[in-house]
Amino acid sequence: MITIVPLLFLLNAYVTQCVQPYFPSQITFTFMDRWGPMTFAIDEVNQRAYRLFDHGQGDYTYLMKNFPFPIPDSPQSKYYVQLIATYPPLVNCVYGTFWKYGIFYDKYFPDHWYHNSSSVRIENYIKFNYKMIHSDDESVLEDYWYSDEKCSISSGERYPCEEIYFTKNTDIPLKTVRIDNFQERIQTEYKVLSIGKPDEKLFEPIPLDWAYKCYDLALGVVLNATTLELKVNESATIEIYLSTPPHRINGNDTVIIEYKPSIYSVCPKCVRLVPKRLVFNSDNFRHPQKLIVTRIKDSDAIWIDPTFIGGAYEQVMASLYNIRLAPSI
Repeated sequence: MITIVPLLFLLNAYVTQCVQPYFPSQITFTFMDRWGPMTFAIDEVNQRAYRLFDHGQGDYTYLMKNFPFPIPDSPQSKYYVQLIATYPPLVNCVYGTFWKYGIFYDKYFPDHWYHNSSSVRIENYIKFNYKMIHSDDESVLEDYWYSDEKCSISSGERYPCEEIYFTKNTDIPLKTVRIDNFQERIQTEYKVLSIGKPDEKLFEPIPLDWAYKCYDLALGVVLNATTLELKVNESATIEIYLSTPPHRINGNDTVIIEYKPSIYSVCPKCVRLVPKRLVFNSDNFRHPQKLIVTRIKDSDAIWIDPTFIGGAYEQVMASLYNIRLAPSI
C-alpha cells in the first residue's frame, strides 16, 4: 500500500483554485465507502486522477488525458484513458479509451466526469444539484454550506438535500451529507492527505507495458448472426467486422480471423466455411466481410470457433464470438 505524507497545513502555499463550497482542484483524500476504504487523488490542472480501493489487494484506477507509455501515434496517445489494475502482484488490468470508437466504461470516479462513452473530463470532485448557501451561524471550527432546497427522508423529516462542511476559513473538506434516491441521509467523512499536486508515487504502479499487456475493453467483433439453421447443401452468409480499429504493433495493424469447427464438435467435417480467413486493418475494420457457412451433412449442433491473430485481438475472449449451427436431425 502506498504511503502518503500527511497534509501540511500551509494554507498560503496553495496552488489550487478552489473556492468553497467545492473541493480544491488538486487534492488527495481518503474516506470509507460502503465497500471499504477509498483513496482518491484528483488533479484538475493536469487532468489526471487516481483511485485506490484497498481490500488486501489494491484495486487501482487511473484516469488521465496524457497517459504515460502509450503505443506511439495510437488513440491512447491522443485521448483520455482509464486503466484498472490489481496489485500486488499484477493479476489483472484492463483499460478503455474515450474516443469515437469507445464503449461504455464502469464509472470509478464521480458520475459527472463521464459525459458519454467517447467523452470524459476530470472536474471537481463535487457537483451540486442545488444552489448552495453559506451558513451565517457562528462556528469556531467549521464552515457549513447547505442547499436552498430541502428533501424528505423516509421518516418524513425534511433536511437540506445537500450539505458540506469545511475546516474553518480553509478549503479542507470535512464531510458531505446528501439525501439519496432511497430517502436516506448519507454522510461521508473525509480525511485530507494533501492539497496541491498529488504525489508522483501514486502513479508509479502503472505498468510500463500496459498498452501491450492490458486488455483493451473496446476490442471486439460484430456479427449479424450467431445461430444458423441449415439443411444439407444449404448455405448462409454472416457479415463480420471489428468494433474498433486494431492496435498497430511494431508497425503492423493487421488482424486475421479464422473460423473453424470446434474440435469438440461431433462432426467437424459436416460444415464448410469460405473463406478460410478474414483480414482486417485500420482502414477496413468497419467494412463487413462475408463468411459463407454451408452444411455438408446432417449432424447434431456444431460450434464454429474463431481464432484472432494480430492487432492485440489475441486478448479478446474468442468464445464470445462463436457461431452455432443448429442440429439438422
